[in-house]
Amino acid sequence: MTDSTRVDRLTRFLTKVLSGKPELKNEKNFVQFLEAICVQSDAPSCMDQLIAGNGLRFVQRAMHSDLSISFLNGLATDLLVYLQKPEIQTVSSGQYLEKTILAIVDPPIFWTAYTNALKAKELSESAQRSFAWLLLQLLTLPSETTSPYLSVAEAVLPVFSGSPIPYLRDLGHKIKKAIAVMTAPPVPAAGGDVQPGGQHDNDFADFRQIAILPTANELASTHPPFLRPSSALNNPSTEQNREALYLDNQFRLMREDMIHEMHEELQIVLGKQKGRKHRNLVIEGVKLVGVDLGEQSKRKTWGMVFQCAEDFPQLKGKTDEQRKKYWRDKESAKILKNGSLTCLMVDGDVVAFPSVRRDEVELAKNPPQLVLEMEGQLSITTLLLRLESAKKVKLIQIDVALFSYDPILNALKRIKTLPLSEELLFWKEGQLLGSPDHPVSLSNTTCLFDQNPRQDIQNLLQISKSIVLDGTQAESLLCGLAQNISIIQGPSGTGKSFIGALLAKFLHQYSDQKILVVCYTNHALDQFLEDLLDMFSPERLNVLLSRARNAIIIIGNSNTFTQARKGKELWQQLLQLLREQQHVYHGFPVKCEGHPDRVALLQTEDQFDTECPDGGCSEPCGVMLSCGQHTCPLKCHKLPDHSKMACQHTIPSQCPKGHDKSRKCSDADIPTCKKCDRKQKAAEARQQKEFARRKKLQEDEAEHSRRVAQVEEGRRLEEQTLRDLQLKQDRDNALSQKQQDLQSLKDRIDQLRTSASKVAPPSPQQTPVQAPKSASSPTSKKGTGTVINPAANSPSATPPSGSTGSSSLSTPSARPSPKSSTLKSPTLRKTQPTLWNQLQADKAATKLEEELRKAEQEILEACRQEEERQRAKELALAQARKRYFLRKQELKRQREENARKLREKHEAELKAKREAEEQARKREEKVQKKLREMGVCPRGYQWIKQSYGYRCAGGSHFVSHAELSQRELQHIREEEARRARERREAELKARCEAEEKARKKEAQAQQKLRSMGICVAGFQWIKSHDGYRCAGGSHFVSDAQLGL
Repeated sequence: MTDSTRVDRLTRFLTKVLSGKPELKNEKNFVQFLEAICVQSDAPSCMDQLIAGNGLRFVQRAMHSDLSISFLNGLATDLLVYLQKPEIQTVSSGQYLEKTILAIVDPPIFWTAYTNALKAKELSESAQRSFAWLLLQLLTLPSETTSPYLSVAEAVLPVFSGSPIPYLRDLGHKIKKAIAVMTAPPVPAAGGDVQPGGQHDNDFADFRQIAILPTANELASTHPPFLRPSSALNNPSTEQNREALYLDNQFRLMREDMIHEMHEELQIVLGKQKGRKHRNLVIEGVKLVGVDLGEQSKRKTWGMVFQCAEDFPQLKGKTDEQRKKYWRDKESAKILKNGSLTCLMVDGDVVAFPSVRRDEVELAKNPPQLVLEMEGQLSITTLLLRLESAKKVKLIQIDVALFSYDPILNALKRIKTLPLSEELLFWKEGQLLGSPDHPVSLSNTTCLFDQNPRQDIQNLLQISKSIVLDGTQAESLLCGLAQNISIIQGPSGTGKSFIGALLAKFLHQYSDQKILVVCYTNHALDQFLEDLLDMFSPERLNVLLSRARNAIIIIGNSNTFTQARKGKELWQQLLQLLREQQHVYHGFPVKCEGHPDRVALLQTEDQFDTECPDGGCSEPCGVMLSCGQHTCPLKCHKLPDHSKMACQHTIPSQCPKGHDKSRKCSDADIPTCKKCDRKQKAAEARQQKEFARRKKLQEDEAEHSRRVAQVEEGRRLEEQTLRDLQLKQDRDNALSQKQQDLQSLKDRIDQLRTSASKVAPPSPQQTPVQAPKSASSPTSKKGTGTVINPAANSPSATPPSGSTGSSSLSTPSARPSPKSSTLKSPTLRKTQPTLWNQLQADKAATKLEEELRKAEQEILEACRQEEERQRAKELALAQARKRYFLRKQELKRQREENARKLREKHEAELKAKREAEEQARKREEKVQKKLREMGVCPRGYQWIKQSYGYRCAGGSHFVSHAELSQRELQHIREEEARRARERREAELKARCEAEEKARKKEAQAQQKLRSMGICVAGFQWIKSHDGYRCAGGSHFVSDAQLGL
């Protein structure tokens, strides 16, 4: 089979695979598919077909189908070599190459095997080159985060840096530079202490983490921005990280220019800066009323709909048609221009910086509604949380050209290396500049010119004009062709622009690379193009022609140019040329790629929707969708593979409760309906509300009981204290009364003693009277004696009855008899009252002393009892205080225990919630990874979860849960197939090793048998069950004899 026939066969096979038939099922199909890619001569067209026809999924499966060393060194390396073609790297600014590389290495099945083979030194030289190139591409992929392949690069860097192959050493040097940029530590500014990061919530050491738009905290920060002076960038001590520092500084400088303009605008609006007025729109009292995703057939980026509190003054009193017409007029084009930047202030704080999506239908409503778009999950979350409790929301339109900053800042965050860094940052005097990688034709032409710089370059450039350069001009032209960077300087009129035009002609003539010409002024561009095109360019025709990349579409009245006073001759020639080649139409010509015979000339806006509504012609697509029941509802469109297109046909049904419902055919048939879901959610909400109410009621009751118990305990203690005080007062009163009684007794005794001491003692002349002797007298035998009545001492004592004015003496044992004679002695009559009073006084004193002693004893006993009662009271009070303290401690312990249990419960709930969120996050990451692997959305939008599946952020693609389950099942089957294939390969390898061992053993046996010379006829020896027998059958040698 000739090469052309093989190429044609593989091309037909590739076309069929990309159209969906046949399906790649076995290893042979995968090999044929990869071979078909590698033989395509038009690499950009091949890549376009792969991406448009869902071919990246087949590339991924083919690269995962075989992980053997022979495949890695063979077909896998061939594909990587094919991807290294320069024309592929320039298609769509490298996006096609980026998508293809990511499809190969993610998931890292092939990448892991490729890396392990390199570490085991099993890759060939060509495979090592491809590995180094692939690793460099992965490290330099546009991304705002650190590359996940950094660890692999650091591990294998010594393999390339120490390689004897110059190409590998050069790639190793580039990989080392990329690693240095990604791992550069934060370097402080000149002065030493000020480092990037930490000044506010949007200041990070890694500039790739800084959001493009500022935050409210950043605008309110009083710290100056972190900016490095040029001396810090050129410091020899930072040479190792100079490339990373330049990227960091360029980002911070440009972003600071943008923020400065925004800050000035806000200061003017808030009245903090005077000098000029804010000329843009300020809307007070807006509120969030919904979200907007565009129409069902044409989804747009997710946006929030805000409603104005009042109508715009210029729209008051106008009808609906007049309002719509106002927003369509050119006069209002600058009001809320599409993509213009705004600022949302919530309660006086700057919260977010959304951009305007100009929707004239929403703006024409009364009151008007605005659609605002935002990026960044954190910013959106913060805004929604603030809006939930907002009292005053203000929208301010900011006059800042964000579109001129945003693409460049995002590009600086994504790039990992700085082009021409060796020449711009690390070049030193005397060092040779690098040479560009020119095509062979351009290199040969440069060599020819270098051999004779003074020659006429008319033939080299194939122009009609003779050009001979002088020495300095020729040297400048050679430098521009042979060096990566050149600077041509000189006075006016020395030919600088002319040399630039010659460089552009050489590059255009001998290469297919794009040429970018940058000038400070349009006049300089005119001069350059005049030298390049050898013509004058009036009416800005040169600018028009220089702006075109793929085509020029001019819409308008051609008479405006052909009848102009200046330059009409040139425009007439251009338009005449276009008419001759049939490139002038009275409308917009279109042709259907699916039906080449269908053409149309679009002259009105409505014809776009009627003639080519979905990108093709008006013919229905009619392709059967994956559901097998419905056809594609769209008109002709460019989507060869409908297997991943979700069927949007509506299927009516009923839920188990009899409610009518409908679903999309691609959505899973869930048993409930929206009405059931609403009822269930309402019931759950009621249960949650009732649970919260009961929980609050229980907490209030528990708190009330605690407070009542605390108050009751305090009241009881106060009552006990009051009773104790009253008892003490009573006891004190009783004791005081006793003391008063005692004191009165003492006073009486003293009085009596005083009165007794005043009585005169008897005179010496008074002799005692002897009583008459009587048998009955007890003193008759003892002589004379006196008997004194103690009662006479009493003040109230009176003489005994029967005495008349005189006292009579009688013995205490007997009354005086009637017969006894009365003492008639005057001396006795005088002494009788004195003795009687003395006796009475002594008796009273003795009695009072006895009463005093008893009173003292009672008082002592009362004091003792009072002390005992006081001690008992103090003991009871101490016990009560102890009980109160213990009760208080017990209540405190119970509260702490309840708080601990509640805290543990909350922590357990929080832990369970976090675990559930982590599991959900992992499931979501797994689903997002599956969705990326499926490649349904070619633009790579983030997938947003919905009730029955996932929809991309762009809104154009949908994947149901059923499709994801099928994908998971397919992944499991592929994994099982891979494992089975690995087992078969292992078994095959073991069988081959066993066969090789048996073959070697057989060869050794045959060699030994031939050396033994047993069979003289030289017959072949044949293996039997326990030895060898010659083919003639006459000789036999056992295994034991052979030593096997």
